[in-house]
Amino acid sequence: MKIKLCLTAALAAFTALPVFCETVTLDECLERAYKANYNILTSRNSVLSSEQSVKTAKSGYYPQVSVRNNFLTSNHGVLSQHRNGTAISISQNIYDGGIRESNVRGAKYGVEQSEFAEIRNFQTVTYDVKRAYYSFLRAKNRLDVTKIDAEYNQNLLDQINAQVEVGVAAPVDKYPIEANLASAKVNSLTAQNSVRSGSIALLSLLGESPDKDFDVVEAAPADNPYGSLEECMAKALEVRPDIRQYLAASKVADEKVKRAKINRSIRPTLTADYEQSIHGGYNEHGLTVLGGLSFDVFDGGANKAALTQAKIDKANTELRLAQLDIDVRGDVADAYMEVVNCSEKLTATQAALKSAEKNYEAQKERYAQGLGIALDLLNAEQQLITAKTNDVDARYDYCIALASLEYAVGDLEIDPTIIEDKEIKEAANEKD
Repeated sequence: MKIKLCLTAALAAFTALPVFCETVTLDECLERAYKANYNILTSRNSVLSSEQSVKTAKSGYYPQVSVRNNFLTSNHGVLSQHRNGTAISISQNIYDGGIRESNVRGAKYGVEQSEFAEIRNFQTVTYDVKRAYYSFLRAKNRLDVTKIDAEYNQNLLDQINAQVEVGVAAPVDKYPIEANLASAKVNSLTAQNSVRSGSIALLSLLGESPDKDFDVVEAAPADNPYGSLEECMAKALEVRPDIRQYLAASKVADEKVKRAKINRSIRPTLTADYEQSIHGGYNEHGLTVLGGLSFDVFDGGANKAALTQAKIDKANTELRLAQLDIDVRGDVADAYMEVVNCSEKLTATQAALKSAEKNYEAQKERYAQGLGIALDLLNAEQQLITAKTNDVDARYDYCIALASLEYAVGDLEIDPTIIEDKEIKEAANEKD
């Protein structure tokens, strides 16, 4: 009685599968994730901010115009005087020893650095979404296999019960099948929970509510688009955005060292100032051009400390580049070998599935003709279910392995404009 109650409860839960109300493709999932991911949004803002830094640095090439209101008072008895007036002042930095030029170059390299960081964030999100997408598909297909398992066992149990009723089979013959049916239904409950967990994991990456019901489009394993391991390695070292990000960071550090050295040396300067009174009599108009040599005799050690800091930053960047070279090689080698392994595994599981299907059909025919026993058919069924499960795992392991290799090589084509923050752009234009 207890067994029947357990089977009834398991069957009720098994049939209460989620109803999917939306079907999305992998590309649609990626687009949603790009627009919702925190790291992508902040990296996009970092690019916009670094672009403003270039504008700030370039402003040193333009005249600086200001309006001043001056007030002078002096008290010397009968010579006391009070004057005020408003004047417009124009100042131009003609040459400052190369600091201005270095600031511009450094700012441009900073834009490159932030752009490559943004692209790598896109690639990271792409990989995470693909992995979650394929894991969700794996869970769904595993659930389908458990349903087939339950269906096989239920059909066989119905046949045995019919045979028991007419005295062809003994009641004991149905016990192994009942046990397998109960196990299949329990596995279905576990698989159903895995589907829900996979759905929540994917929705989390999309920035959407975990209680949303949706389905995803099936994705077949693609062919390996890459060549040999050596070709993958060479391509990764050439195009990986994080490598290019730190190469740009190295150039930023170089400019920082240059500016620090300029500040510690004798530097020629040339400036021009023009002032014109526009109200009152305090200022007279005139043009002043001032040139000379500038050298900080004593600054409390500020310039020396700035140079030391710049050199340390440069050294750290070089160390990071060296370690990144090692990391990239390791990532590519590991991902490549995983693709090879999963490809071989997929070929083997597909061959095993074909053999299991043929064996099951043969055993089913023998059983129908009375030449085989129920246990033989049951064993064939379990071998087929195992082969189907292994095939599901192998297919999506291969898809995930390809995504890992794609991420390790770093050649994903990304269009960052898909998530441009229009409000930030508009605010920047208003300030301009």
